[in-house]
Amino acid sequence: MLGRIALAVLTHQLVVNGKEQIDRIAKYNAARRAADERGKPLLVVGGPWGESAIRKVTGIRGHPCGDT
Repeated sequence: MLGRIALAVLTHQLVVNGKEQIDRIAKYNAARRAADERGKPLLVVGGPWGESAIRKVTGIRGHPCGDT
């Protein structure tokens, strides 16, 4: 029983994190396009790993760069 609950929680987290990653990529790409269209540099606040230790371990970046 406990194994099924753990599996359900893990599956939920994977789905939620996947959707959040897709949203992050879409927002970054929209900002990149807007900056390119205006001939301006894109300032990305925060590192590509964010605050997540899991991201650092797995190497999954939130975006391709970070300026400040």
